Amino acid sequence: LWVYGMLAPLWFAMAGVINPPRRGVVSPVRAAVAEPSFVPVEVSIRKPLGLILEERGDGGVRIARVNPEGNSAGADVLIDDVLLAVNEVDVSSLDFDAVFDVIARQPEDKVSVTLGRSTDRVEVRWPNGLGAAALPGYPMKQLAQLCYWPVRYACDSGGCGTCEHILRDADGNQRYTRLCVARVPNFQTKDPEDSSIVRRNEAKRILQALPTDRLPDYK
Repeated sequence: LWVYGMLAPLWFAMAGVINPPRRGVVSPVRAAVAEPSFVPVEVSIRKPLGLILEERGDGGVRIARVNPEGNSAGADVLIDDVLLAVNEVDVSSLDFDAVFDVIARQPEDKVSVTLGRSTDRVEVRWPNGLGAAALPGYPMKQLAQLCYWPVRYACDSGGCGTCEHILRDADGNQRYTRLCVARVPNFQTKDPEDSSIVRRNEAKRILQALPTDRLPDYK
């Protein structure tokens, strides 16, 4: 799963980052929209990082996958975060090879990584410590797969409840959702009196997915 070509094991051992081959397919978590606003997130990670990085079309690299058994698992690192700096070295516009070189040259066992997290995305975190910054409307089933969260499915139509999970927001509000048909909820709503005004509910922008506490209708 973490090997892409003959040199990948060496890269992974040295810096814990792998550049997957580009096949002309845009990640389903991303979207071809104008550059969003980023919030910087500082995190300290022990090497090897346990990340798969991918070059962005407009420069820099993003996190494409997180090893569920690697050093970044459980840290404040999300799929689709953008690398902005490594130990205060600006990498925001560097290609994969240059970013890898910066990481590999750091003498410390731990590196300080500055991530850019889009304010237009919903943070969805799973019980295994992994998470993703996903666009509203993205299928929850695919998001669980990206984050290596195992889910049982049966009907794939939302009728049986086998895949039911709880989505809990930052305020503690929660709702039941069936992952086979669910999509990442929107945290923005238009003002009913003026559609040009968009209201954001920041609590709903941070979600924790949890196993359901109810028995499914069908086993």
